[in-house]
Amino acid sequence: RALVLYYQYGTPSFSGLTDICGCARRAASGAVLSISELLRVRDVLAVVSRLDRYVSDHRLSEGFEAYALTLRPNRYLEERLSVSFVGEDEVSDGASSALKDIRRKQAHMKNKIKTSLESLIRSPETQKYLQDNIITLRNDRYVLTVKAENRSEIQGLVHDTSSSGATLFIEPMSVVSAND
Repeated sequence: RALVLYYQYGTPSFSGLTDICGCARRAASGAVLSISELLRVRDVLAVVSRLDRYVSDHRLSEGFEAYALTLRPNRYLEERLSVSFVGEDEVSDGASSALKDIRRKQAHMKNKIKTSLESLIRSPETQKYLQDNIITLRNDRYVLTVKAENRSEIQGLVHDTSSSGATLFIEPMSVVSAND
């Protein structure tokens, strides 16, 4: 019967099938799984879903069907894991509504900071103290490039100095709390 199924329908894909017994034991004992472990669980759930569709789409012999039916797909968990991670090192906005809201607020604050810094760059009073009319990042903070000799003219925190010492990367006090 297996040979007939193979010739008539091919085989279901087992791509993504790995041993997740250790992950399952750890999760059952209350451990928190890493993103890579959760992605492996998702991949195994996808294999189980494909096998379930294969079984339901094709008439299998009682022995094969009984074995295949011992695997239970969990499409809800598979879907949640699929939408929750962009890759092994990034959680997606779809992971939770709270995370999506936090990231939306961060983006709004980032735009507010950039707008504030852009107004400083365009200001004739500030512009004369700048090395370049650009906003850059230093230590994950938005900063302006200020001529070293004008350090006292721009109130803020110095995050870095150029290799020549001619440029300071200053976070103006007006955006410190927003950057925080």
